[in-house]
Amino acid sequence: MEVSVEAAILIAVTVVAAVAVAFWASGFVAQVTPFERLEIIGARTVDGRTIEFTVKNPGVAVSSISAVELMGRVYYRLPSGIDVGTGAVRTCVVRVNGDLPVGASIELVVITSTGKRFPTVFMANHGGFSGPFATNVESVHCV
Repeated sequence: MEVSVEAAILIAVTVVAAVAVAFWASGFVAQVTPFERLEIIGARTVDGRTIEFTVKNPGVAVSSISAVELMGRVYYRLPSGIDVGTGAVRTCVVRVNGDLPVGASIELVVITSTGKRFPTVFMANHGGFSGPFATNVESVHCV
């Protein structure tokens, strides 16, 4: 009976040690392998010419927003990127030079300096007309 109890204790200690090493290794790999990831938490129209969206960086590397794309076309390239630090949340405002089509689904894509694309789609609830989307971005700024 003593041998089976000792064997069970030895097996339990071995399993616990293996699990501890696995957690350590996965944490170590996550720290030394930076990856870029942005989440667009929400996007909405503030008025007929302004889009506001919030970007969160849950990744382990600083991301830099270099361009904003609306409806499949790059409308605005930022002269100097907007950095979004690890764990940071930034609110960005896009100002367009024409009215947005009210009720239309608008595709917004944030492009980083490494070329990765992070899309979202939202409905324009403010706007001045119901025609095709033909506006250009005047400015983008984040706080």
